[in-house]
Amino acid sequence: MEFEKSFEANGRSKKEWNDRRTSPGPNIYGWFAREDDYKLEGPVGDYLRRKSELKTISDLIQEATKDRNKVVGNLVNELELKNENLDQLQIKYNEKTLSLSRMLEEKTSFTVPSMKLLSQSYYPGALSACAVSLMPSSLSCFPSETRKLQRIAREHIKRVLDEQEMLNYELENKKRRLDSWNKELNKREALTERERQKLEEEKAKREKEEALKKVLELERNLDEKQKLELEIEELKGKLEQLLAKERQSNDELQEARKELIEALKDMLSSSRVKYRDKRMGEIDEKAFKSACKERFPPGEAEMKAAELVSLWQEKLKNPEWHPFQIIEDEKGNHQSLIKEDDELLQGLKEEWGDAVYEAVTVALKELHEYNPSGCYVVSELWNFKENRKATLKEVIAYIFAQLKTLKRKRT
Repeated sequence: MEFEKSFEANGRSKKEWNDRRTSPGPNIYGWFAREDDYKLEGPVGDYLRRKSELKTISDLIQEATKDRNKVVGNLVNELELKNENLDQLQIKYNEKTLSLSRMLEEKTSFTVPSMKLLSQSYYPGALSACAVSLMPSSLSCFPSETRKLQRIAREHIKRVLDEQEMLNYELENKKRRLDSWNKELNKREALTERERQKLEEEKAKREKEEALKKVLELERNLDEKQKLELEIEELKGKLEQLLAKERQSNDELQEARKELIEALKDMLSSSRVKYRDKRMGEIDEKAFKSACKERFPPGEAEMKAAELVSLWQEKLKNPEWHPFQIIEDEKGNHQSLIKEDDELLQGLKEEWGDAVYEAVTVALKELHEYNPSGCYVVSELWNFKENRKATLKEVIAYIFAQLKTLKRKRT
């Protein structure tokens, strides 16, 4: 934290780095790495992801608490072990003191009855004092043995006391270290809490800015959507007008075609004329006549052909019979095709052959295309040379050309 504050005070924090990234100069910039730096694309993010680990404030607090508990546990275990060792040493010391007292008592009982006092106290200082004060006068008959026992007792007592003092010193040091660690941990927790609050404030600020940005964007989108809806409504209105005009034009055009067909029936009735009236959906009798001539006598063949044509013409008018299927080509366009497995058509083909089948399917296709709802025969101007529907323009041009030819012949 102090590291980051020092760079902020000198104007070389993350904000200044982002502002001057293109030309940072010789200065060094530094800041406390956070989540956005960790997830950043580029060398900074790559380094952080490779060398460090992203942790939350709660993770750090939990780890610090865990480390503190671990240290405290280790110290407690160590203290318990030291206490056990101290107890064992105390027991050994008491045993050796008791053994020494008994030894002295056995060796001096015939001359110094008062030495029995040594066995009545186990306190190290009292034992040493009693032994030092009584042995010179009472154990004069054993001077070397007495001095040896005194020396052993003093050394043992001193060693026990030194070890106990050392254990107490270590214990005090560890207590002071533990207190220092607690204070440091509390300090870190306080810093961590302030850092967490700072992060939460920054996060709230970012969320507020993002929400405001989103609201502005939605408002712009709403305005654009409303404009588009108005334009769509205007286009729909124009389209409806155009469709109405188109339907009106088509109706007028169809009426004109009908009038023209009726008016020019006589003029365009010759088989040598390029444009003639054609009955769309009417079965061609030629195929039926040819098939009947092969099976019946001449007089009967004509009658039988007419009966078959009339029969199938009535079947074509039946609205419940719809031997078509809709398919989609590679470009996504839909087409209507006659079903090859239709029972009626298959029976016709098997009984009367391909030519009769072709004549019926051609009439069926014409009805489906030119009058799909009525199922009755309609007249249409036809370009027999190119085998297609003729346009009014080319028929009128043809008529004018014929009139000019007749005019020249008359003159």
